[in-house]
Amino acid sequence: MTSKFRHDPIPFTDAYGRKCLKVSLDKKGLQYAVVRETDYHSVRRSGATGVWCAHVVHGKPYVRTNLPTEGGGYVLSMVARIITGAGKGSAIYYVDGNPLNLLPENLKWGKGCGKRNDLAVALSAKEAKDAVGA
Repeated sequence: MTSKFRHDPIPFTDAYGRKCLKVSLDKKGLQYAVVRETDYHSVRRSGATGVWCAHVVHGKPYVRTNLPTEGGGYVLSMVARIITGAGKGSAIYYVDGNPLNLLPENLKWGKGCGKRNDLAVALSAKEAKDAVGA
């Protein structure tokens, strides 16, 4: 029987002594993203509190999550863009070629064709929500 819920992130210490997490991307726990614990919590604090999933594009699984928007809806956003703060007109590059590796030494960004700044979307929605609750 398959669980309806995702597995909790699995903590581990990497080769550099950093606290990291393996974050489940599917209900069966077959696919995981690797991220520093601090980056995982930063993404959550930004307002991106949905589950993480693998969204396959051109045969590669990219880590995505639902991000609330100011209008009360959601948009599917790349976790790597939230972590790096990559803005509109930029692209994320994965140094080792693995888009499930979200460790800082693997995430580089530069000129590209990004259509939005996912971190700005998250923070804008969070500020709007906080203003309503104040």
